[in-house]
Amino acid sequence: MTDVPTPKPAYLISSMRLLQPQRLGPFRQAAAPLTAKAGAEALGAGDPSLRVLEGKWNHEGSVLVIERYPSMEGLLAMWNSPDFQAAKKLTAGLVDVNFTVAIEGR
Repeated sequence: MTDVPTPKPAYLISSMRLLQPQRLGPFRQAAAPLTAKAGAEALGAGDPSLRVLEGKWNHEGSVLVIERYPSMEGLLAMWNSPDFQAAKKLTAGLVDVNFTVAIEGR
């Protein structure tokens, strides 16, 4: 028997300024089933809970979102899918993305 390595989790971390949060409903409706299918788990979101412990945070007024996925492969497949890329277009003019990164866990 060969042991199949268990995939390492992956984390999507994004910082963005919400310009028109009340108009993000269509994006949320389009993206939610895609991230759910990819196994995403929301770990944290928001600005009020953000505490800078060291250094400087140059994104005042922005929200930080952290999601865990079962694997980097699954996260990237969802992110690069035509359906998610179409959903992202629904945020044009509604959010200003500071950064989005993906990192593999241990």
